[in-house]
Amino acid sequence: HHITHNQPPAMEPSSKKIVISAHGDTNWNQHRLKIEKNMRKIKLKDLETEVEEEEYYGHMDNFAGVHAVMKAYFSGRLPQSNVRIEITYGEEKDMEGAKEVVKTVSSHDVVIVVDVTGTITDKSVIIEKCRSKRLRKFIKESLDASGIAHDLYSGCPDPIENQDESNVYGKKTDYCFFYGIPTRGGDYNEGPVRCWKRDLEECSEALVMLINSLQDFKTDFSSKKEKKEEEIEFSFSMLEDQQ
Repeated sequence: HHITHNQPPAMEPSSKKIVISAHGDTNWNQHRLKIEKNMRKIKLKDLETEVEEEEYYGHMDNFAGVHAVMKAYFSGRLPQSNVRIEITYGEEKDMEGAKEVVKTVSSHDVVIVVDVTGTITDKSVIIEKCRSKRLRKFIKESLDASGIAHDLYSGCPDPIENQDESNVYGKKTDYCFFYGIPTRGGDYNEGPVRCWKRDLEECSEALVMLINSLQDFKTDFSSKKEKKEEEIEFSFSMLEDQQ
């Protein structure tokens, strides 16, 4: 299933698309989700304190990702062209949905995979598996400018799982990354885990901002010189990741 967000019917072949992919399938036949209140450690300037906050407890994979994406969509603040939202199927088995979508993705498209992560963090937003050094720099500058606290990785620090839809899309475009919503308290593949409600809402807000910012990220190159420079940059980025 996909949503094409007011995309004009006639797009030039070289036009960059921003594709947001979140899998809608799960590992369970039955699901549960509830909101609890718990104490959360936060930092206020140099002082660490605890405040009571609401958190989700339940089957977050991939309720969290779909919720964040659809809230961003229904905010009415996404660009009015070249943005596609894909709610895919089969991610938990063989990535069948992503394999279908990737057939429509080109090498100059930007793909954002929105899913849960088990990466330990005190931030609301985690960017993982962003191989392009230039894209990482662009994302960091965009999030910093908006005051959004985040962690940014070229690889996959998630101790629970390193296979997701970005593995499929990354074979077609270098401009793909994993947009992780932090969970804790167990293995999200096996059962209920916890996710702060505020983190999920901030993830959705940051996603809106980032999609709008990415309109200015260049992926098509008019000259052979520019294309060659990008290929060299990406080669160096891959070498850095392997070290």
